[in-house]
Amino acid sequence: KPAPPVTKILLLMMLLKCRLLSRLTLCDRMLEITFKRPKDAAAACSSPRPRPPGKRRMSIKITGLADIVRIHAASRPDAAAIVYEGRTTTYSALDRAASRVANGLVAEGIMPQTRIAHLDKSSDLFFELLFGIAKTNAVMVSVNWRLAAPEIQHIVNDAEAEILFVGAEYLAIVEKIRADLKAVRKIVILGDRHGAWESFATWRDRQALDDPLLLEIQLAGLAAVTAGATARSVDAACRSMAIANG
Repeated sequence: KPAPPVTKILLLMMLLKCRLLSRLTLCDRMLEITFKRPKDAAAACSSPRPRPPGKRRMSIKITGLADIVRIHAASRPDAAAIVYEGRTTTYSALDRAASRVANGLVAEGIMPQTRIAHLDKSSDLFFELLFGIAKTNAVMVSVNWRLAAPEIQHIVNDAEAEILFVGAEYLAIVEKIRADLKAVRKIVILGDRHGAWESFATWRDRQALDDPLLLEIQLAGLAAVTAGATARSVDAACRSMAIANG
């Protein structure tokens, strides 16, 4: 006999209060029980769905954003981390690239919590930057590429970004506002070299390969920035612990 509507609502409220709500398989089980066997719903919080024989829960200690690539590169170096436009990047390759980026930033004088701006669409290079910046305890400010030049200028200046990584598609915008980017002292192209602005691949590949292994400070690791009709930025600085642990 199906449960009355009021019972369903009460059971859904129990689901929302369940401390194990973050476990997807458990949520699925709760929803299934809520609509099929309401009297068993209370037991779902303490009775997760059993895993198939032979499968173990992955147990890894990730204390910061940079540890994601460090630990996976050590435990499964040849596994695919990123597949983009036919290119596959393994965890070991991603970790090495991130270390090169980190060493390049240190060589540029980047200090912990310094803002590094990124203006481009998503690609595999984004993650090399993200984890490389994390290894230096700096903060990536990824700017919405749909914004107009004045909005981009305001966001980069507001963040006081010292280095700007820009995709080739947005060079014309950056050239238009370059003179007004107050704190930016270096521009790197995520593509071919453009005049005095160096190619990312060339800049990255000449850096040292060793992981800098800097003490990771659990402060901001990524600032996601957007803007509204007023061209004033709205940003959200996420703690690297929160990003790493989901």
